[in-house]
Amino acid sequence: MGTMSSRIGRALLATSMVAGLLLLTNGCASVVGADFDEAVATPTHCSLVAPQTANERSYARCNSTSTCALDDDTGNARCVGLAAYGAVGERCEYLNDCSPGLLCTTAIGCSAYCAIGSSCADGAACIPLRSRIAVNGEQYGFCPPPSCDPLHPTEPDGNFVACSTGQCRFIAEDRTACFLASATPQITGSACDDDLGCRPTDTCVENRCQPLCRMGQNDCLNGWTCVEGASDAQSPTLDGTTYGHCVR
Repeated sequence: MGTMSSRIGRALLATSMVAGLLLLTNGCASVVGADFDEAVATPTHCSLVAPQTANERSYARCNSTSTCALDDDTGNARCVGLAAYGAVGERCEYLNDCSPGLLCTTAIGCSAYCAIGSSCADGAACIPLRSRIAVNGEQYGFCPPPSCDPLHPTEPDGNFVACSTGQCRFIAEDRTACFLASATPQITGSACDDDLGCRPTDTCVENRCQPLCRMGQNDCLNGWTCVEGASDAQSPTLDGTTYGHCVR
């Protein structure tokens, strides 16, 4: 691989709203402390899932101190020097803060890349990013972390993990995740743009923070009713339970 020159990337990966759900999107293909390797010319792309492995799709092999990341300037997946070796779930800021094969999002940290339509190591379905990633005609997303209980985010229970940050949010209509970073939560009834603008057990519905609830359960205060709609989705369902929001 070619020589890495010094450059500080500034655009970060961030969360974005799609149909109200906290799906993830990548920003510019930004790296810290290294440029994309100009020596990778043939084949054009490296493998996002396995950067240090050449395979039948003719991906370039990155070296042991590099990972594979998207270069927004060319639209290609390119080898780039690692700035850190973040593991799954660890905080990150830049594309090359995570170990090879991992994607950086400031919302949930380092996550494994995966091909859309494939299953992750734990059997979970690969979740697409809002700004779709396609390399060599194949679309990529990320493997979601274990789900948490959005009504009891700090408590492990059955199939749910505890969130040390107290932030458990829907990232798909049937999946939640612990979030590392959040906006300053507002009280119930306050204006909001997404769930992270509300307190941990509220959801943003029609730009207002409303109490989250389970349909058919007694989660709402006396005089309140649980109705369909949470995270601006019609009926997000987790582990067989459909969630909604409380109204007077």
